[in-house]
Amino acid sequence: MKGGRLRIINQGRYPEEEVRALVGFGLDRIDLKGEGLLVIVKDTRRMRRRTPTYSGQAWSGRYNMPDGLKKLTTRREHFLVVVRIGPPEVFPIKPYTRNGILHDYRTWQEALVGITAHEGMHVQHGYDFAYERKSGYRRPATFEFDGKRVPFRQGGRVRVGNERIEPKCEAFERGMLERFRKVSNTMCATLSVCGTDQQEVVNAEVPMRLLRAQAQG
Repeated sequence: MKGGRLRIINQGRYPEEEVRALVGFGLDRIDLKGEGLLVIVKDTRRMRRRTPTYSGQAWSGRYNMPDGLKKLTTRREHFLVVVRIGPPEVFPIKPYTRNGILHDYRTWQEALVGITAHEGMHVQHGYDFAYERKSGYRRPATFEFDGKRVPFRQGGRVRVGNERIEPKCEAFERGMLERFRKVSNTMCATLSVCGTDQQEVVNAEVPMRLLRAQAQG
């Protein structure tokens, strides 16, 4: 993550080093200019027919965070992201389109990169537009709606002014996923692996190399 302080807590089933590398990749183009961001990675709460295989949620401003999660943050962490990922056997997911963006995660690694990027862009919008700094605290921005000043969260849809940002977050999510797949394809050519286990080999190797590259950079 550019220009900010990132801290990651892994409370899920997946390996620590791999999770840290994938989260870092998903947030690579997020710039909070020195602000703190905490990312918590968890397992999905329950596996039922209607339970999503993954989910994410972002909070901008400590006053917005649930008390149970707020206590995990430091005073300098004004932003929080929680990502939940299901077990490996629920992937690949059945492809679907929302807001004109295709969602087709093939592995849990792709889901973690994409959902982290999506929620990271919500945080980026929260930093850039939806919150203003005043007396050391962050206060929710408001906009004009039916002649009244209302918070930027209206009807469960995150807005900047009168503009919905969910489609932009989904487009950013897709872009980071395609970037991750491009790196994976490069790894395929480098490793010269083939067969049904090809994607598993690549997804195991890519995060480790990304983490080493970040450490060297």
